[in-house]
Amino acid sequence: MMDEPDLVTLFYRAEWTRLSLSAEVHELTDWALRFEMRKPARPTFTWVSTDSPPGYSDPQEHRARLRIAPGGRYLVGILTAWDVETPPDHDGVLRTRYGIKPGLPPPYPEVLRPSPLLNGFSLELAERVQVAGRAMLRVIATPAPGVWRADEHNRPERIEATADAETGILLRFEEFFDGRTVQLTELTDVTFDPAGAFEVPDDGEDDGEDAESESQLFSEPRWAAAKTAANVLGTVLGTAARHAPRSPCGTAAWDAATADDDPEEAMPPAEERFDPAVSGSPASDELMHALHRSGRAKFSATLHQWINAAAFGEWAQARASDRGWGGIGSAAGALGGRAGSSHRVTRVAIGGDGRYRLDYLRDHRKHGPRAVACDGSRRWREYDDRVVVGPVLPLPQEITEMVDTAVLLESHVSDVLEMQVGGRRAFALQPAANARVPMEVPMLLKDSDLVVDAELGIVLRMTWYAGDAQAMRYEFRDVAPLSADGSEFAFDVPQGVRVEHTDSSLLDEMDIPDGMRSAIRLAGSAAKAAHGFLNSLRGQS
Repeated sequence: MMDEPDLVTLFYRAEWTRLSLSAEVHELTDWALRFEMRKPARPTFTWVSTDSPPGYSDPQEHRARLRIAPGGRYLVGILTAWDVETPPDHDGVLRTRYGIKPGLPPPYPEVLRPSPLLNGFSLELAERVQVAGRAMLRVIATPAPGVWRADEHNRPERIEATADAETGILLRFEEFFDGRTVQLTELTDVTFDPAGAFEVPDDGEDDGEDAESESQLFSEPRWAAAKTAANVLGTVLGTAARHAPRSPCGTAAWDAATADDDPEEAMPPAEERFDPAVSGSPASDELMHALHRSGRAKFSATLHQWINAAAFGEWAQARASDRGWGGIGSAAGALGGRAGSSHRVTRVAIGGDGRYRLDYLRDHRKHGPRAVACDGSRRWREYDDRVVVGPVLPLPQEITEMVDTAVLLESHVSDVLEMQVGGRRAFALQPAANARVPMEVPMLLKDSDLVVDAELGIVLRMTWYAGDAQAMRYEFRDVAPLSADGSEFAFDVPQGVRVEHTDSSLLDEMDIPDGMRSAIRLAGSAAKAAHGFLNSLRGQS
């Protein structure tokens, strides 16, 4: 009997930049279905329209010739494309794309970089096959149960892939939603280690879409007015924040009044920062599997959160000013200075089937709930004077980041150092310096020092620095398995407390004045209008 392949390590270690191959590419994308899949699956408040932009209503087919040389260099000769009107050359090529600089993403990431399949999916080996004398693995990826940061959106019902058993790259990728194909990408006539490396012509240029920088994107004339308006708005907000009356929350008077109540109010001293170049070792198979299963961990713990808003505001102001967004930076610095520092303590219990409970033991938020409990079908929010019962919503983002670390497999981690934290075996790690972190991954997971539990894969400690200062620090303490009877998730409405029911968005559950709620809705409408305007600009360019 043949050994079962380790799909987690195979996909994680797949490295297209070491390949030398040639292939024909066939790609088919149903854009209307893709935008339908990306619409929110649960009641939520969104700033951006999820309607498909003009010109993306029909499936589009793409055929090309692909050549890859070691070092991440590639050449794509496009044979069919809906957005090309020029006649083909003598080889039938309509347009040529080059990748000649190290660090560029692959031209067809869904097949050449399979590590995203490790983020939120369970993998099953369907069968072993032989293609052109090479061993191949047919793999079925289905959405993993448990916590996942995109649970508020629809996910593909499954992904079927054919992987090369030696290199880990995919020769076929097919994504399904609602029983139909959303995207199909396949490599045919594949030749590994083809004779002779391709030559890039003297006038060859890197693919502009991949290499375009943030400064280039916002330097075009059509962005000038938006940039000016944003800076004016930021300056106004910053000035107002500096001179507005302070609320009790976050002021020096509030901190002094509560200091005796909270002996751990001050952020703990920073540990010596992990230097992987000196003491680390390569990421192990054990760590990869711990990260992969992290979103399915079941446990209870106490979460401590310290935030130094002033340090964060200074960092944001410097970053924004360096990029020409001085007004926005002014607002960030002013708001950070007003917020001061805070320490929150939350008792957390997380189980399977969408169950969780959060008890806020120490929370300075004026309108925050005392507890939130979810049984997978309903969600209770307990306030001082009422209980709000509504639809299931995901965990707060900052907690999701702590308990679902599979995203680090998608962006890759650097060297690792084994250690002990709170009596638990753990790994200190950082995302690789040259990793391309997905857009949905917050900067906290990109720039933080992380310590991950070796058994559960959750983050035991996360420290984010603004320059040399600790700006945020999160710690899980007293990590323990759940009780056999699931008593951690029990919720009883206190006698005499008013119960309210809602079936609408998170915005309607927020305990804020009606005027502010209306303003947020108005801002959301404006954002959707801007989204449509930008789509129209893209259609004209």
